[in-house]
Amino acid sequence: MSLVLRKVRGDDWLPDVGGGRRSDDDVAAGHFQDPAGVSLWTIDPSETNLERVIAAIAACRDFLKPVEYLVFPETILAELGIPLVVSEGDTPDAYANSTWHRHLAIDSQAEALRVVRAIRTRGAECEPRRCPKPTVKMLLVQSVQSGHIQLESLKDEVRTIVAKTIAQLGQAPHS
Repeated sequence: MSLVLRKVRGDDWLPDVGGGRRSDDDVAAGHFQDPAGVSLWTIDPSETNLERVIAAIAACRDFLKPVEYLVFPETILAELGIPLVVSEGDTPDAYANSTWHRHLAIDSQAEALRVVRAIRTRGAECEPRRCPKPTVKMLLVQSVQSGHIQLESLKDEVRTIVAKTIAQLGQAPHS
């Protein structure tokens, strides 16, 4: 069974951020309803690609900050009759974009609300997670060093931090 990752805002899903968990309606509107489609990532059951997907997401940001996300079983969407569509992601990691990125087309607020409620009723199996800033930094460093992400593709502040960390480690980025 594959897993699905959705990047979230912590103040919507994590009770210790921003005053607590928001209503299902608010979360549905903010995370699972977008006319352009909802960006999701497939994660293998052993989560071996999780760190690379987190790095790909973080590589799109203007600033280095924690990545908050939700991982849930793909079967939740299948049970609701909502298909995942293979689509090209828009991160600096081309392999992650073409291999693991998916698109979820939800047509209505009611359908988005069904997804949120189905995820939330699964309890601990679908708890939101947070990758802390220091870990995000090291995942970006590893992705640059391994050649998954080009240093030049990172935005200014993130690029500076990653380049400085690589220099402190005494290693050149992969070209």
